[in-house]
This record gives sequence, structure tokens and C-alpha cells, in this order.
Amino acid sequence: MFTNQQWLDTPADGQAYIIGIGIKYYQKCGNIQKVMLQTGNTNQWDLSILLVILREMKPTKPLNQVDNKRIKKENSDLSVVTTIRNNSAHHASKCISDTEFEAIWTQLSSILVSFGDDADEIAELKLNTNDTKQKESINTVNTIEAKRLKDLGNEAYKQKNFDEALKLFSQALVLAGVSDCDRSILYSNRAAVYLEKCETLPITSSTDSRYLALQDAEHARDLRPMWPKAHCRIGQAHVALGEYEKAVHSYDKALALDPTNIDMKNARDSALERKHYFERQDHLNPQSMPRTTREQLAELSKLSGFSIEQQEKLIDSIRKNDPGKDAVLTAQQYRDGDDNVKQNYELAARFYSKAVALGNAEGMYNLALLHQQGLGVKKDMQTTIRLLEQAAAQSHTISDKLHIPNVGVAEAEHSLGLHYETGVGVEMNYKKAVEWYQRASDHGSATAANNLGLMYGAGKGVNKDLIKSEQLLYLSAIRGDRNAPMNLALVLSTKQDYQAAEQWCKRASENNNMLDKNLLKRIQDAAEQERQRFKDADVETWEKQNGLNINNLTYKERIQRKACAENPSTAKAYSAVKDFTKTFQSLKPVPQPFGVKSRMYDRTMLEEYSRKEYIFAQKLLEAQTYFLRSVQILLDKSININDRDIQFITELSAAVRIENIVIQLPESMSNEAKLIVDRVLARCDSEKSQLDEDARVCFGILHMNSLQSTIEFLSVCIRM
Repeated sequence: MFTNQQWLDTPADGQAYIIGIGIKYYQKCGNIQKVMLQTGNTNQWDLSILLVILREMKPTKPLNQVDNKRIKKENSDLSVVTTIRNNSAHHASKCISDTEFEAIWTQLSSILVSFGDDADEIAELKLNTNDTKQKESINTVNTIEAKRLKDLGNEAYKQKNFDEALKLFSQALVLAGVSDCDRSILYSNRAAVYLEKCETLPITSSTDSRYLALQDAEHARDLRPMWPKAHCRIGQAHVALGEYEKAVHSYDKALALDPTNIDMKNARDSALERKHYFERQDHLNPQSMPRTTREQLAELSKLSGFSIEQQEKLIDSIRKNDPGKDAVLTAQQYRDGDDNVKQNYELAARFYSKAVALGNAEGMYNLALLHQQGLGVKKDMQTTIRLLEQAAAQSHTISDKLHIPNVGVAEAEHSLGLHYETGVGVEMNYKKAVEWYQRASDHGSATAANNLGLMYGAGKGVNKDLIKSEQLLYLSAIRGDRNAPMNLALVLSTKQDYQAAEQWCKRASENNNMLDKNLLKRIQDAAEQERQRFKDADVETWEKQNGLNINNLTYKERIQRKACAENPSTAKAYSAVKDFTKTFQSLKPVPQPFGVKSRMYDRTMLEEYSRKEYIFAQKLLEAQTYFLRSVQILLDKSININDRDIQFITELSAAVRIENIVIQLPESMSNEAKLIVDRVLARCDSEKSQLDEDARVCFGILHMNSLQSTIEFLSVCIRM
């Protein structure tokens, strides 16, 4: 590999990454991947690492033409395996049809055979729908002894004597002649013991108990692939390692084998909730950090102007007149801790339950959060959802006469929106997420307005509407949501209103938001460049000379207004760009077969990267320009049909030749385009010409998902 010697799967081999020629790749890895590489044991590497390493391998001596061709083919095959792996791991439904499975299996088996695997073994693997066959003969004496050691280990585990449990399970595992079923249980149990070590520091060694738990859980899975508990144990190990996406994937496998297991469902939902929690960077948001009651009162004192003593008198009055609120306030003292109250989640849950019994929405919402996190109560996502729905069903104001928010209602509505958006505890449903976010926003939730703005911006559960997205993000920012200013800055940057985007970036920085420094600099640089263009064009002087109002025009619009007034050809160019934008926005992502990603490239992003001289972005932008022209021609019914056919074929074929991945025609347009190609081919009647060649290029791209049609057509072309 890197050492020019046989790889023996030892730590000595791993040194090639730590201090050897593979160090550059090693330095880019995360902590867990680094530990895998340190072991030198390829059997412990996950597929992602193995595929990258194999592709990155460089020959230690010059290769002849045959070997170069072979390596190029192998690298191409590895890229195919990577694509299949990624598409399978991130497949939305986690389920494919028999036809899709057969296509993938045929593709993979062919590649594996070319790499040296035995075709008969691969065929046999496909037929094995149950656990693997027992490979080792059974030794009755050792089996009895292994059971004795296992029972002792289980008892030591119950007594929390984890070192003794580890010793007993390890003694049982070295015994020969134990069945794969029994051995898998021993590995699973030992993994459970390792997970009790509760290590929290970043992983740096293969002796870390979390890493050892993962290895044992995977051994259990390999021995019994159809055992749900083995997959569940792998999920638990990934959670301990902070790899929540992998954990969800393992729990999904476990649930596919045991769909009614409530504990596994809760574990999967918990991992999914943590995955989204860290993706949203909620752990870095000061608002989400736990604070004592005293700290919360101190902050309220600054905002309201009331002293802490005055607030305490008000709280005492509320306690006396509202038993439900009294229970909530007591629960919060136990939940957060106070000067004279020690933090105790069990007591907090007890008082929140009392508030729930009295119909208090805030109690319902907070008890739901405790069940979601398993604090003081059993972790139970279904109970969480039920309590949130109960809270959301309450009146959003304290009374019809007093329009004071009923705390807990809007919070529960927002939380339900989050659950439906992420699929935690419920079936993922963007439309329902939008409905709950809208209700919460209507009832004053700043965070819900932010999330709803993002849904409109992405077109999730609603038609994409950038204007409404901007309005909602602005509302959220005004209400005080910490994430909204930066999200609003991104929307404004997309529409090239860089001055306003820069101002909201500054607002975001003041809120201590965790910002992408590169993104922040990019917006600031764009704003500065725009100010310089504005100054160079002397727009302000020109506007004064012509008595023009600024109104709410952006710098970009003011620069364009002057350029269009002074040069009619510039006005025509800007009009063409607007038409392009409308055409692009009218195109929706085209549904793709399994294993193929939909590619709708954002034109603004392509323009930005093209200005930075990214060659691939420049190619995509040029190809997309030809493609959009072809779409405009297709939609323009005023053009003579013969001329329209020729113009369409010319523009589309130009796009295909530059970069065909930008071609994304909806089914209705695709069918019309195929008819145009057929008409042009019939008109050319196989006579060689540029138009005939262009039409054949278009035929190939439009029928690329129909293998048989493409083969037949290409066969005819080759004979010409």
C-alpha cells in the first residue's frame, strides 16, 4: 500500500498513516477514523475509509500501460461502489424494489469478482436470508462452561461490578466450540459492559471502551446478521461515540428486523433527535444552556427593570392564586437548581405531572421535554408527542379578556413542527411541520417563524417562496431569534442585496451566533466590492442630476438603473438575465431512479464560483445557459415550428456537449423534447449534417434512462 510491503493488519502497518506517507490523509480524519487507521487492521475500517484509502493508493514504482489501465478501471469501480453505498445509506425510505435490488446486486457482484472475490461465494451470500451457517463444530463441555461464565457475567453486570463482568465474558469468548449464536450474545453483552464505562473525553486510542464496544457489537452482528439486538447494540456504540447519523442507520436496521420493538424505536428517535440537535448547533446556543432560577430572574430583572425582590413578590402572588403555576415554578427550581434547592429531575417531573393534572400547558410542555431526554423519567418519545399535543390544544392566551400568552402552547406547537420536520417520534411530514410552525409563529414564537422561513426558502411542505421566506426571517429576527439574522443575511445574499446582508451579518455577530467565518467574509467582501462599483459608476451624482428617488432600491438595482438608462444593449442583457431566472425558477427537481441524485444547480452559486475561476463551475454555468435557452425556446409557442425545432436542438445539444448533468427536464417537457428530436431526425432522413448529429446527441441524453432504446439507437448510429 504505502509501505511497499505486504499489509499484515497490524499496528506496525498503521504507522504508515501516523508518521508515514499516508499522514496527509490521516490528519484530515476525525478522531474515530484516526483510531481505526492506527490499528492497521483493515477489518476494523469502515467502508468509507477503506474506499478512500484504496482510491488514494499511489504506486511505489512506475507502471506499464496495462497496469495503469487496470488501476484506472479499479478506481472507477471504487467510485461506483462509493456512490451505491452513499445512495443506499441515505435512501429516504430505506426500501428498494426487487428490480432495483437486482440491478445493484448485479453491478456490485461484477465489481467484486473483478477484484478477486469468488463468484460462487457471492451467489451463495445472496441466497442466505437467515443467519450465517455455523462454521465451527460445537464442543458441549465448552458450551456449558460458556453459559456458566455468561450467567456470572450477567449477574456481575446487574451488580454494577463491570470489571468482573468484562473478565467473565472475555473468558467465555476464548473458549473453542461455542455456537455462533451463543458467541454473538457474549460479544453483545461485553459491548454493553464497555458502554457502561461512560468515557466522555475525545477518543484517541483503540483501547477506549466506546471503540471496544463498537468492535464487539459488530462481531455480534457478523455472527448473527439477522439478530435485531446486534444492530441495536451497534447503534448504542455509535451514540456513545457521538456518531448519531450512523446510530440512526443501525437502529433502522434493527427496527426492520423487529418493527414493533418500542425500546428500539425510542432509541432510534433519541439518536435522530440528537443528530438534528447538533446539526442545528443548539448545543452552542446560549439560549439552550441550562440556567438556575436565580440566573433567569437576574436576566429578567435587566430586561424588565424590576428588581429581583419585586419579581419574587410577584411570583409569590402567582403561586398563591394559581396552583398549576405554583407546581411549574417548583418543578423548575428542581429542574434547574436554585440557591437552596439541589437539582433533582425526578422531583421536577413529579411537580410537572401535578401541573399537567391541573391543566397547565407549561407543565405539559416541560414534562414532554423531560420524557424526550429521559431526565427523571423514562425516555419515551410517544409520551413526549402526546404531552406536546395536549399542550398545543390549550388556549394560546390566559383568558379571552387578558391576551397574555399562555406559556407552553406556542412552545409545544413549535416543538411539534420540529418533530414532523425531522421525523423524530412521528412519521416525517413537511406539510404538518409547516402547519405547526405557522400556528406557533401566529402565537408569537420567534423560533417557529425562523424555521417556517427556512421551509419556504427550501420549498419543503410548501411552494418555494423567497419573498415569504424573507418576511418570516425578518419577523423572527425582530422577535429576537438568534439564528434568524444570519439566515436572513443568506437569503439577502442570494438575491444579491449585499448591503442589507452585511448589516444582518453584523446583527448576527452581536448575538454571539456561531458563524461560518468564510461565509461571513464572503458576504462582507461582496458588499465592499458592490460599494466600490457604486462609487466608480458615480451613481449618486447621476441620480441627483436626473431627480430620481432612491425609494427602497438596493445598490444593485440602482447601478442597473443607471447602466440601462445609458446603454440600451445593457438593458436588453438585464432583461435576458431576468428571463433566465424566471425559466430556472419554473423548473422543479426531476424525480430520479434509486441511486441517482437530482441535480438542480443554483445559478447564483455557479456565477459566484465562476467569478472565482473555478473551471467546473464555469463549465456548468455555460452548459446551464444553453440548457435554459433551449427551455425558453421550448416554451415559446410564437416561433415557427420548424425554426423552433432547429433552435431547440442546437441549444440543447450544445449544453449536452459541455456538461450533460445540467439537463433536468420535467416529464411533460421531456416528452415534448423527444417529439422534437423525432421530427428533426425524420426530416434529416439519416443524411449526415450538423443538425442530424445534434439531434442524435439530444436523443441519447433524453433516452438515457431507457437502456434498450439507447443501445438500439447507438447501434444504428455506429453503422452509419
